Amino acid sequence: MAVSEEFETPNATSTPEDQDEYQGATMTLVEHLEELRRRILIGLAAIAVGAVVGFIIWERLLDILLWPMPKMAHSLIQNGKLLATAPGEPFVVSLKIATAFGIVVAIPVLLYETWAFIAPALTRREKKYALRFTLLGVGLFAVGIVVGFFVMRYPLEFLFNYGGN
Repeated sequence: MAVSEEFETPNATSTPEDQDEYQGATMTLVEHLEELRRRILIGLAAIAVGAVVGFIIWERLLDILLWPMPKMAHSLIQNGKLLATAPGEPFVVSLKIATAFGIVVAIPVLLYETWAFIAPALTRREKKYALRFTLLGVGLFAVGIVVGFFVMRYPLEFLFNYGGN
């Protein structure tokens, strides 16, 4: 089969197996952009909902983030509260933690919306490979987060102790 034949769309003379490869519907550019906008808004709404929940529980999330660094965390905490060097810093920290939590919680929605937008344009074979790479990527991402969570204490300890006392 020639390269040009491999990428042609199915026609009336193609076999049923070839027609099964292409499952997507035809949409205009405007319809694609409307669908993309809708999916982006759904993703942003999922992040916003997660961020609101994260803002409600940000102190517990901060405790979880400080858990692997007990020695260093004690030097940053005075009278049961984190040391703040600027008036708005505690609020900014709570917003950053809430936003990060919102993104992490919304990842399944974001991945689904991305897949739902891209999948109609893929053939069965491409979908099979995409699923494998997606699962591998998500698994490696999760392993990286866990390893980083436990290993981050060492570079931070170096940075905190670099200037001496």
